[in-house]
Amino acid sequence: MLCVIFSFIGYASEKKILNPITIMCVLWGMIVSFSNLQLYGLYSVENSTYKIISEGIYFFIAGYYVSKLMFNLLFNKNKVSLDNSFSFEVNYNKLYILYIVCIVYTTIRIGQYGLGIFSNGFNLASMGNYINSASNSSSGLLAAIGFLIVTPLFFPLLIVSSMDLIFGKRNRLLFLLTIVLVLERIVVYGGRLPIIQFIITMLIITSFGNKKSLLKRKNSFFRIGAITIGIGIFIGLTLTKMTDSSTSIWKGLYLEFAMQPYMFQTWGTMLSSNSYAYGFASLFGFVHPILYVLENLGFFSTMPLFFLNIYTNIQNTFNMWIPIGNQLTANAYTSAFWYLYYDGRNFGIILGMFILGILAFYFFNKAIKLENAKNISNYVMVAFCLIYTFTDMELYKYDFILGMLYLNFLIYRKIK
Repeated sequence: MLCVIFSFIGYASEKKILNPITIMCVLWGMIVSFSNLQLYGLYSVENSTYKIISEGIYFFIAGYYVSKLMFNLLFNKNKVSLDNSFSFEVNYNKLYILYIVCIVYTTIRIGQYGLGIFSNGFNLASMGNYINSASNSSSGLLAAIGFLIVTPLFFPLLIVSSMDLIFGKRNRLLFLLTIVLVLERIVVYGGRLPIIQFIITMLIITSFGNKKSLLKRKNSFFRIGAITIGIGIFIGLTLTKMTDSSTSIWKGLYLEFAMQPYMFQTWGTMLSSNSYAYGFASLFGFVHPILYVLENLGFFSTMPLFFLNIYTNIQNTFNMWIPIGNQLTANAYTSAFWYLYYDGRNFGIILGMFILGILAFYFFNKAIKLENAKNISNYVMVAFCLIYTFTDMELYKYDFILGMLYLNFLIYRKIK
């Protein structure tokens, strides 16, 4: 009930429906409500688990509004004005090069798997299983390019092309390259993630820009946006249908937004009493690229034991399937709460969610106060970090961290 109240408070205070408070409260209010229904034989969850989840959400809200209060106290509203003496733009020639690198890489990956990837038809589930079981492996250089360059660029390139479609030049070649890369990602990784990212990205971006802002919507903006989102939804639903026609779509959707409390509870009990990550479970994405480079340069044969244990424990949540109900099993979906719990138990959740609330306010406020392409693109990534708390912690992923760096220091440039 409180999540519903706070979701309305978030909208009332921020004047945008896709603000951090509303996103988190609607998402986790829905998850807790669905979990309590225990449909399709889903196991029950202890009240203590719901309590710590609720506390985490409340501390996220506290972190957000404490930051907002401090900002309003330190910076008088009358003294804060939009600095429109500079803006940010992308170099289209550089974008073309980055797209070509990504497309060539994914094309090589598809070539490695061969036609066998379609042995059971254009079915995402079978394609994913085939890729996971394929014996083909990339060479050292190709693997490094994929790890350090291509994979981290996927999402930032999608955001930039979406920004260009809504507020930019609507470059046709850029849009075509985006469609090609999205389709190749679907084939290579056997999932609907690119389509989901595309639709949500468009929705978040469309919430910005008006007649009084620095960014102006084009005359045909709503028509193009509606067509694009409509196409994305159509493709997404079609791919969902092809993923597994024998499984109820509604059952799958329900479980995807209901199993998190039980998964968090179960995997939390599997951690030994002295197993603490001290922040590195949630922030593993910051150290993973460094460890990867040092390992491949021969400084050590494998990760240091402390980081290896953290990485192994997290990978176990993805690789191991556990019972979650009568004739129900699942993997992953431990949520961001498990990562914070691994870092420092209940205190880790409280502190981590409070800091996440501070970061959410910083990026959202910056996108509102200085409404330019780079700031909105940054907020899109942060919004996804909040949305994906229902699966895991985005800051754990090296590609998310590198993607933020590439977005800010490689793709966008400041201009007068």
